[in-house]
Amino acid sequence: MFGLMLEKMSGLGLVRQPRYYRDTSYQVDCRGSFEDYVQALSQSARRRLIGSEKRLVRLHGPYSLQYSGADDIEDYLEELNALHRVRWGKPVFEGARYTFIRDISRQFAERNALHLTRITLEGRTISVLLSLEADGALYNLQAGFDEHFDRRIPLGYVHLGLQIRACFDSHLHTFDLLAGKGKNTDFKRQFAAAGTDLTVLHIVRARWLRWLYRLRDAAAH
Repeated sequence: MFGLMLEKMSGLGLVRQPRYYRDTSYQVDCRGSFEDYVQALSQSARRRLIGSEKRLVRLHGPYSLQYSGADDIEDYLEELNALHRVRWGKPVFEGARYTFIRDISRQFAERNALHLTRITLEGRTISVLLSLEADGALYNLQAGFDEHFDRRIPLGYVHLGLQIRACFDSHLHTFDLLAGKGKNTDFKRQFAAAGTDLTVLHIVRARWLRWLYRLRDAAAH
């Protein structure tokens, strides 16, 4: 149905595809066993995904993996924002974006489809991961971790490994890391066995705005 809607709207001149945006979404196929998945990774990827968690426990003791409920979503999101302020210099969600992600997280929580987790150590939150479940797939929307906790331990890989393992142990068939690169490396390529090309579609309803976009697109040639 969505494809038919786009086709009809495109015929009316309402849909445009920006030429400047191309990206790739990486997915992990979770229909086999986690052990087989790990064995298929490169040696360096296995070390990051599995060895990082073992190093965390060996150097700092046991940690706690906690799951958000409907009542503490805002607490988790605030912690995610705090971790992003330290690492990126600004929160990941604020203003209308924060309101949107908070509200949609509440809706998914009502359907038991919210996967908002945090890793704590001695009462201190060191990593937060936000994912949403739909149609048997889990979509990783955002992650944040304390980059000053211990330089020897990549907390992002620790949390990612726990999430992937949980997907293999559940009814989910896909873990989708979506698009985007890390701060220092394109880490998603290391852990995903398949990719999907992504593009952006602009649905423009105002006639005058459609003409402006056409002029912009023509000038870009």
